[in-house]
Amino acid sequence: MRTALLPLDDRPYNLAYVARLARIVGRELLVPPSDIVGTFFTPGRPAQCGRWLLELPDGVGTVIVALDMLTCGGLLASRSEAIDEHEALERLTDLERLREERPGLRVLVFDTIIRTSLSARDMESRRVHRLLHRFTTLEGKLRVTPDAATEAEYARVAGAIPSEVVNRYRAVRKRKHAVNRRAVELVAAGAVDVLHLLMEDVGPEGDKYGIHKEEQDALRRLALELGVEGRVFLQNGTDEGACTLLARSVTADRGLEPRFAVRYSSPDGAGQVPTFEDRPFGENLASFVAAVGGRLTDTPAEADAVLAVHTPYGEPPDLASFCDEIASLLDRAVPVALIDTTTNQADLALMMALGERVELDGLSAYSAWNTACNSLGTALAQIVLVVAARGEPRSGETNRNLLLERLLDDYVYEGIVRPKVNEGLEREGVNPWDLAERADEVRAQVAVELAAEAKRTLEPHVAARFAFTVTLPWPRTFEPAIEARVLGVDRG
Repeated sequence: MRTALLPLDDRPYNLAYVARLARIVGRELLVPPSDIVGTFFTPGRPAQCGRWLLELPDGVGTVIVALDMLTCGGLLASRSEAIDEHEALERLTDLERLREERPGLRVLVFDTIIRTSLSARDMESRRVHRLLHRFTTLEGKLRVTPDAATEAEYARVAGAIPSEVVNRYRAVRKRKHAVNRRAVELVAAGAVDVLHLLMEDVGPEGDKYGIHKEEQDALRRLALELGVEGRVFLQNGTDEGACTLLARSVTADRGLEPRFAVRYSSPDGAGQVPTFEDRPFGENLASFVAAVGGRLTDTPAEADAVLAVHTPYGEPPDLASFCDEIASLLDRAVPVALIDTTTNQADLALMMALGERVELDGLSAYSAWNTACNSLGTALAQIVLVVAARGEPRSGETNRNLLLERLLDDYVYEGIVRPKVNEGLEREGVNPWDLAERADEVRAQVAVELAAEAKRTLEPHVAARFAFTVTLPWPRTFEPAIEARVLGVDRG
């Protein structure tokens, strides 16, 4: 059975990596032509995306749809005012038509609840980006617990943001919430089988205040009123959306309910609220596990795999005990997914400590990129597919390639190489978020520096010999495209 994906955008986490995940279970992933998906700040073409969905070939049993692409042309475009509310809602009628024409097709959809800011590309937009996060929080706080200090800070922050930016933000937020609501209604109407609503980044105190909290409450109430709360999942995240829905489709197709035990590096790990998120991590984890069709269990002996979660936001982690437990699990051939919730990179102390105890490619899944829930969803999807593919030919080799890719990306690149590259660029006055005419030069620099750092940092701590390629798909340093290939396994 084939699966089709209308992606969030063309970055590897949302497109190429999803296709490689699908290969673990021998599944072919159909994707749209690149010219209708767009790239960077050039949006995709929603009308053509809708036609692509309606013209899917026979043999496709499941389709995964990112509503940001279908309605606006991608994630960055969804934060723009270019598409008005009427036009965005009109695009959703393609899903109703798809159901009418393909009643047996499983339609899995994810949509973002817009972040408490807009996109940032240069120094000025990044300044405004930070202010909008705070503006949204303060506005919500004034509605809940008004006081003089909050009023004064709100006036100061609001005065520092151009009025046209605030107006644009409110308009985009209004349109986005209308699409979120319509998506829930489409579940009730039978056009959508499962919906994941993914809350983008929030600023400090965003776990307590802000219009995003009010929107989430409204969406939960709507799902409850329509009787679809069991098919609508609301959690933090964004870029992991296609990965987790792919995992959901596999568990549904195979009648699986994988069981997961959880081990945290900190005593209060489940209760920590990571940076950019608005609820305790344990709440998100429980929602994600249910969303992929799994369930939690208390003990590793009852589990198909263990989720080892590094949580550095509260009580100090006990890295020694955490790494010892992971080593013990691997010695007993228990599949382990290591989920590092450190924001935007791996915790280098964790990886060095673990590398002293185990071969890092003995893990079954690993992720440590961007936000905590990006890491959670990506690694969870990988471990679900590993569990589903047990005993299948070539699944182990495919997964080791992916594991090395994540180690190269999240650990070596995000943790070591990118900070150094960014520091050098900023000293020269170059914006790492828009490399412009320096893009090709920086791509070449990244390839050289990642190769050298991988040889020094990663190769001594993995059993596999490997080769890899790397580039920067967008003209910024934030996300590389890495593809690894195992050449042989010498140890383990």
